[in-house]
Amino acid sequence: LKISRQLRHSPSSREIPHTLCQASTRYFGSFNNAKKKAGLDTNKIKYNKIRKSAYNISEDFAYVLGVEKGDGHCFLRRSEHGTTAGITLKVKDVDFADHFKKVVERWSGIKSRLYKVKNSNLVRVDLSSIEVAKFIKSFDMKNILGADKRVRNKFLQGLFDSEGGVVSKNLDNRKYAIRRIHFFNSDKTLIDIISFLLNELNIRHKLKKRRNSGFGSKKLQYSILIHDKNSIYNYFRNVNFNIKRKK
Repeated sequence: LKISRQLRHSPSSREIPHTLCQASTRYFGSFNNAKKKAGLDTNKIKYNKIRKSAYNISEDFAYVLGVEKGDGHCFLRRSEHGTTAGITLKVKDVDFADHFKKVVERWSGIKSRLYKVKNSNLVRVDLSSIEVAKFIKSFDMKNILGADKRVRNKFLQGLFDSEGGVVSKNLDNRKYAIRRIHFFNSDKTLIDIISFLLNELNIRHKLKKRRNSGFGSKKLQYSILIHDKNSIYNYFRNVNFNIKRKK
């Protein structure tokens, strides 16, 4: 009450000492509950609501989900100061970040932020929304398997834009030519889903695993390799990339 008189308004958690905020949470369950007991106005939780159509399994959502399972990150953090949540993508390809920004905004109906990360060659996309985070985190991946073909293909595109790549060497010399599309991930369940979807498209591929990923990690990593010419053609015809350097 003393602080509210000094500020001439109901204080936020950032305007009071950290120890007082901790005590409020310990004895009343939350800072807002403590303010109610003191007869002060409470601050309503602010969050960005997604459009109703976003709950449908669409091509845009499938792409966003694929990116989130790859280079993207969906977060939901609760603390004594409140809840922060949303989805973020940090990459070096500006065209990838720009495309993701357009798709995630079109799907959710919420504006995101694209900016360059300081002291690096990376760009980042941030979208803040508790609803987005909850929906993505609770989504049952089995629903992708039974989705429309175009939806499944967009899911694959999001994944391969994130963690896929292309190798092409000596294409003018058939004997020494090397061409392949690859994908790396440590989630075996995700690898199995991708393998199933590729088989549905008649894209032949090999599955491999290794312990040393080359990034100092000892975690078991799985790879999907697409080698033969017809399968590579099927991949580009059905899935493709949005990143210029991978096309």
